[in-house]
Amino acid sequence: MIERCVVVQRQRDGYGFTVTGDHPVFVHTVKPEGAAFCAGVREGDRILKVSVSMYLLELSFQCIC
Repeated sequence: MIERCVVVQRQRDGYGFTVTGDHPVFVHTVKPEGAAFCAGVREGDRILKVSVSMYLLELSFQCIC
């Protein structure tokens, strides 16, 4: 597994992904061409940390590559 940190900039229709679980949290779906997809977030990624500002979402996650 590879640990990554990305910043997802909110688009008009949101961040473009859904999550499942509560501990750990995994990315459930990613909207094709959405903000999360463009930042490199993929289905099955495990979210480790989330930081939120007004229009930016910073994710630290592990991806199975």
